[in-house]
Amino acid sequence: MAFTPLPGVLVNDFLKNPNAVVVELGSGNSLFSDVIKSYTQVIQLDIEPTYNSSFTQVKADAAEIPFRKASVDILMVPNLWRHLNDRLKLLDYWQSFLSDSGVIFILEDDTESSNIAESNYQELQRLLCRTGPSWRGELISFSDGVESILSTATEESSWRFGSAKNSYQVNSLEKLVAMLCSLPDKPNRLIDSINKHGLSYGQFWWARYSKEMF
Repeated sequence: MAFTPLPGVLVNDFLKNPNAVVVELGSGNSLFSDVIKSYTQVIQLDIEPTYNSSFTQVKADAAEIPFRKASVDILMVPNLWRHLNDRLKLLDYWQSFLSDSGVIFILEDDTESSNIAESNYQELQRLLCRTGPSWRGELISFSDGVESILSTATEESSWRFGSAKNSYQVNSLEKLVAMLCSLPDKPNRLIDSINKHGLSYGQFWWARYSKEMF
């Protein structure tokens, strides 16, 4: 999934270092890479990458990154954080790959909804989590995300947080509805609501870690 508009602080990170080594963890279907490719070149890392010739791709786990320590300038973690059981332990591990001025940027769907289309997306995420609990995690609220990250932070001043409305358009609703219709326990109420009101991503939150002090 993608997030737009990109947080201004992330855009600034791209612009101030046009030759940055940027790595995206959990690149999936490349939607987020497609959003940021106008700013920077991206190295995709995924345990099961979907082939895309536009990007350099590495098949690997986010807990076993095959790069040299201190070699990454910007480490992107879009919509992967909630799916990792040991995510808080991974923060120190990821930080070891950052260059002297490197940053980690985490982006996640929020738990808020302000209309029926956004509520549909929230319900879809809960359904997917019940369907695949071994590989999908519950949505994390902005406040819980901040609290959990700062609970492990040795330097709170190294972190910044924010939230925004995700205006990225949801595509292929027909394909999604067909997938829901194929489930053994078909979620008729959700299908009807999606057909009537659509689907919208709603709010997202972000967390930025920097090795440079603010």
